[in-house]
Parts: sequence; structure tokens; C-alpha cells
Amino acid sequence: MKSLIHWAVLTAFVLTITTTRAKAQNTQLKWLGEKAPRSAVGISWGVPWSEGSIQKNQKFVLKTSVGQVKPLQSWTLAYWPDGSIKWTGFATTANGEDTGEMTIETSGGVEPNGPTVRINTTDSSSIVDTGVMQVHLGSAGQSNLINSIISNGREVARNGRLEAILQVGTETDYLNPSPRQAYLSLIKKVTIQQHGPVRAVVKFEVYKRRSMVHVSGCLLWSGYISTLVLSRLKSYTRLCTTETKIRILCVVWL
Repeated sequence: MKSLIHWAVLTAFVLTITTTRAKAQNTQLKWLGEKAPRSAVGISWGVPWSEGSIQKNQKFVLKTSVGQVKPLQSWTLAYWPDGSIKWTGFATTANGEDTGEMTIETSGGVEPNGPTVRINTTDSSSIVDTGVMQVHLGSAGQSNLINSIISNGREVARNGRLEAILQVGTETDYLNPSPRQAYLSLIKKVTIQQHGPVRAVVKFEVYKRRSMVHVSGCLLWSGYISTLVLSRLKSYTRLCTTETKIRILCVVWL
């Protein structure tokens, strides 16, 4: 039986990955620094597979060192030329009790008990329920990415949006500072990229309100991609924003 061993250092794990072409494969995971997180967190990582070993629609099970089945979400990141899976992304929740090695098994599809992330979508809005909080998302045409967050029946946050301040010129005269202009986010499109038992990933395509501004004889506007990650039984969110494009149209001002 042929085996292939990979070593990979990822955000949450040092992975010692042993894959074979047998029907049942086990992948051992070790914590970076041999220490589990002190508090409950949502984590994600990736695993490479040898060509032909993992096929589409493969189910996975994550077990702790004592055999406890953990909630697990997976998605395909890349394929081999023969159509088999090359890389798989995984996500779970972990805490200080999850010490020792964990194992990914491909021999079954046992689902753990407990709440899962739920999304309720209507024509005008979406609500993500992690089990401990409900996040009311903004929609196209709105400024707020998050309208409100409800925890234990109480509103704990509202009006979550992107804001930017544009300064025209350098800060050389403190008595007469350069003019500044505030900008607010404007949602163009909202897409649910992932929705599973462990987490939901929401993609916002965002533009600046007041999309054009005069800057030294040019018109400038930009777009952003914001990704919101909400994990099972977690009372926090993670937002990553990337500027995707800046367009400048230069004109002659007389």
C-alpha cells in the first residue's frame, strides 16, 4: 500500500497528514505549539490529498483524542486533473478541552448533536443565528453591513458599516488643515458563500457612498469586498475587507 506524507503549517494547526489510496483514510491533526485555545473559538484549515484518493461528495468526521465527534464543515478548494479532490477546507469550533491530537476520518458521516448555524433569508434581509446571537445583515442599497446583533434577547450592537475619511493634500498647516471628506459604505450585492453546521460566510460587494470625488484634477472611486464569518455558538464575528479596485479618471480643469 502506497502512502504519501505531507507537512503543513496552517493558522490553527500543525498538520501531520498521512493519506493512502485505501478506502478509509485517517488524517491526524496536532495543535500548533501542542496547546489548544484557552477559550472557545472558530477555526479553519486546509488538507491536501493524493491524486485519486478523495472523490466528490466525500463525507468527513472529526474526532478528538478521546473519540468525541466534533462539528465539522468542509468545502473543496482544488481538484486533480482526474476530477478527484486535491485540497479540502475544514472548519470547526474548539476550546481548552480539545487537547491532544484530533483525527479526520473518511469512513463515515456521523453528525454531532447540538445547535447549528441557521440563516433565515427574506426578500429584504437575512438573519444569521449562531445559537447564541442573531445577526441581522444589511442588503443591497443599504449602508449597514450589520443592522443589529441580538444576544440573549437584547440588542448589543447596531449600524455596523464601513467608514472612510479622504484627506486632500498633506498635513502641513495645523491651523488650516487640509479638507477632509467622510464616506460611508454602500452595499451593491450580498452573497451567502458558505452555510453549514459550523459557520456561515457572507460576502458583501461594497462601494463608497458619494462614489466620485474631485482629487487634484481627477475623479476617483473604489470598490471593496468584505467577508463576514459567523461561527457556531460564538458571540463574536470576524470581518475581513479588501480593496478590489481603484478607478481614476483624469480630466483637465480650467
